[in-house]
Order: sequence, then C-alpha cells, then structure tokens
Amino acid sequence: MKAMVSKSLIAAAVAAASLFGATSAQAAVFNPFTVQPTNPAKAAFVADKITGNYTEIITFNAGGTFDVSLMWTAGQFVTGGGNTTIGANKSRLGN
Repeated sequence: MKAMVSKSLIAAAVAAASLFGATSAQAAVFNPFTVQPTNPAKAAFVADKITGNYTEIITFNAGGTFDVSLMWTAGQFVTGGGNTTIGANKSRLGN
C-alpha cells in the first residue's frame, strides 16, 4: 500500500510539474503602419516592423551607479507579421 501511495504522489507531482512548467508559444502581434517615402515618385507601403542593429556602451562609476549610451541604426522594413523583408528598391533604405 505504501508503494502504491508513493507512486501516486510521484505521478501527481509529475503531472503538476508538467502543467505549471509548460509554456504556451505565442507569436508577437505587430501593428501595421504606412511608410511614405520622401521621394514623391515612390509609392507608400505598409510595414509592421523595423529591424536594425545597435551599439551599447555602459560605464560603471565608482559610486556604484552606471551610465548607458545606445545608438540604434534602422536596417530594413518588414511586413507579413514580421516575416517578409521589404527590399531596398521599395523602401529606399541604402539607396
């Protein structure tokens, strides 16, 4: 009987751990926005994300505080739920 109770407790613990330990996968929802190029000959387009790169510099001070400097450079516009890049011929980035 003791072994049966022990196995039941272990099974219950494993079931509880799997319920509380599981995470649900969710994709981020990107709100679309319209980009109007400064060149009037180019048509507006819709994107939902801007990707890029950044450089971060952190300086620690003697008093236990710190300063941070960050420079972000936009690289490209993305659409289709953040999955499809918009080429430079349309976005005019890099041209």
